[in-house]
Amino acid sequence: MKEKTLKLLFYLKRGTQSKEGKSPIMARLSVGRTMVQFSCKIACSPQLWDSRKSRLVGKSAEAVSVNAELDRLQLAVHRAFEYLQSKQGEVVTAEEVKATLFGLNSDSQGLLYHLETIAQWVPFVASVPSSPVFAA
Repeated sequence: MKEKTLKLLFYLKRGTQSKEGKSPIMARLSVGRTMVQFSCKIACSPQLWDSRKSRLVGKSAEAVSVNAELDRLQLAVHRAFEYLQSKQGEVVTAEEVKATLFGLNSDSQGLLYHLETIAQWVPFVASVPSSPVFAA
């Protein structure tokens, strides 16, 4: 069976700019034949963007911080892909990697679940008589 390949491309969405003149950085994630696009939630000056390297050029504070954030995001995507491959085997799609990256298919319980669990125990705690140690 052929192993699926992971490709990640960062690109600048030049059509939209903020009031400061910065454009958002987008990501295109491909796994095998499936592809998804998402915003990196990072904006940068279009003059600093190098489309061949998919990074900002220069040593300015903006370039260094944005490039570090893109490296961190790239590492997180690769970790999510490897996690899904070890968990599911060959059947991994780009949408699943994106969902794992953003925590959309998390196995952990949310706050609402824990509040409901506590609410179930409240009647039992209220019915237990208090200890005379705490009586005034």
